[in-house]
Amino acid sequence: MKSIIEVYKIGYGPNTDLHCMPYVACKEIKKMILNDFKKIDSIEICLYNEFAKYYHNDCKFKRVMIDGFKELKVPVRIKAVKITPPAVRALYTFDVNINLMKKTQTITHRVIGTGGGNYIITDIAKKPKYPFQNFAEMEKYFLTHKNISFLKYVNSFEKNDIIVKHFKQCLKVMNNLIASGLKKTGNLTFENKASICYKRRARAILTTKPKNESCSETINRLISAYVYAICEENISNNSKIVCSPTCSTTGILWGTLKFVIDKYKPSQERIFNGLVGAGLLCSLFSKNASIASDIVGCGGVIGTACGMTAALISHIIYNANISEMGNAFEMALEHSLGITCDSCHWLPIIPCIQRCASFALRAYEIAVLNHSLMQTPKLCKLDDVIQAVYETGMDNLQKHKLIGHGCFKQHALYALKKEGK
Repeated sequence: MKSIIEVYKIGYGPNTDLHCMPYVACKEIKKMILNDFKKIDSIEICLYNEFAKYYHNDCKFKRVMIDGFKELKVPVRIKAVKITPPAVRALYTFDVNINLMKKTQTITHRVIGTGGGNYIITDIAKKPKYPFQNFAEMEKYFLTHKNISFLKYVNSFEKNDIIVKHFKQCLKVMNNLIASGLKKTGNLTFENKASICYKRRARAILTTKPKNESCSETINRLISAYVYAICEENISNNSKIVCSPTCSTTGILWGTLKFVIDKYKPSQERIFNGLVGAGLLCSLFSKNASIASDIVGCGGVIGTACGMTAALISHIIYNANISEMGNAFEMALEHSLGITCDSCHWLPIIPCIQRCASFALRAYEIAVLNHSLMQTPKLCKLDDVIQAVYETGMDNLQKHKLIGHGCFKQHALYALKKEGK
């Protein structure tokens, strides 16, 4: 991982690899252009494989790429290459051709997606900033250096306090997203799937308070409302979102965090320190397994989101150290093993939202349970569970990891027709 910021990417949804990753990559290349050249003539983007396949059917896809370069104020031309060159093997690949003034020279940067919204720029060699290879190393370091916080540690690798600035922006983006989602009602329709509609539920969950509601019911209702607001705004295709670790699962962390901030009023330092600690744990999972659903399946991705959230909440509420945060992360991962995408009606967007809400509640409960179990010896090591998640994902059939990828429309329409909708 090049930076902790990779775990908290600010981009566009609803799809992590098709929308968020291209936007973030284009913004990085834009910064390189501003540093290297005073003026350029134009930019041409060549799309391959999956990008070329979706380009003509996804109007959002074009906009996110152009938005990545909009500060340059130069023409941006995008073309889908139907016949992929032999050298382009990765599914998510595109070239950015920078034409200098009067087209005297063209400089090309190739972007290759590595899954879960991550990518590499092939001509830019970047070494990981944080040296931990596994949780055992990370745990040993922070237990030995108890005076070094997670935030202080990552700041020693970064410049100009960029982490704090980025987290402030993340909170602003997600608070705006939650507020927007809680105001809206009505149905959501899907691009190129006009026959499918989804009724927004976030506002109804927030405002429908049962009589004699218990404290635990209030917690569940509020967290669920915040998670639904994020997820519903994400699939509406209109807003920026913080991808943590993916667009479809980010509601777990930010919805739960919204509730915890409102209830416990933690300091900004405690929040940011917890976000860094949770991000470091996610980086270990990404390094030794993957946050790409086509590799580890839904269980790996949503388990990571749940684990990050449980670790973060443990730190905010109980001031958990690295060992205790690792225990919470492990518990969430272990009990997410083997989860598949929607195998009932082949409507991934529905279980994505419901599953995020249920796993947000689970993350909160894991944090509470983890605090009660702090004195109990752990039998499962986080490094072993990460390996188990990876092996389980590799053993799982591809059709159970990405059910909506190839047969979304056919099976979704059949399911709705069968129900008379």
